[in-house]
Amino acid sequence: MGNVTALGNVNLQTKLEFGKVAYKWWIGSGNTVFGVGAGVAYYKATLDTSAFAGINGATATFIQHDSDDTFAPLLELGVRHAITPDLRLFADLSGVRKGGSKLHGHIYNAALGVEWFPVHNVGLVLSYGATEIDLRHDFGTGGTATGQLKVKLHGPSAFVKARF
Repeated sequence: MGNVTALGNVNLQTKLEFGKVAYKWWIGSGNTVFGVGAGVAYYKATLDTSAFAGINGATATFIQHDSDDTFAPLLELGVRHAITPDLRLFADLSGVRKGGSKLHGHIYNAALGVEWFPVHNVGLVLSYGATEIDLRHDFGTGGTATGQLKVKLHGPSAFVKARF
């Protein structure tokens, strides 16, 4: 009976880039208005994989870089209620859904919050948001293998907003 010495290591690194351009049409007058928007979104998903294994001095390594990007249509809905001219409550929904290519899936976002504009075009936004990302990448021909990135994010945000 002999000794067997084995070791191994696997590293996975994912990266998601997302950007959007949209225009929202505001409907209504008075303190409450509703918005409907359309645009285009860009997203890129990257997966870097590396693995190392060794048994009794024999070693093997595996390194692979997968990346894909796509453009997809974007839809937005929103509502704003002005408490004063400088303070308003808001609710926003947006969604991107892409099919028909190697990189497909959806990204949905919802947010509730308050905007305060102490300066005419510069304000502070406090919000609570929820985002769901579910992207799949088909490797090979005929979708024989699929990689998936599934993330749910939620929590508060604070940021400065400039409006034109």
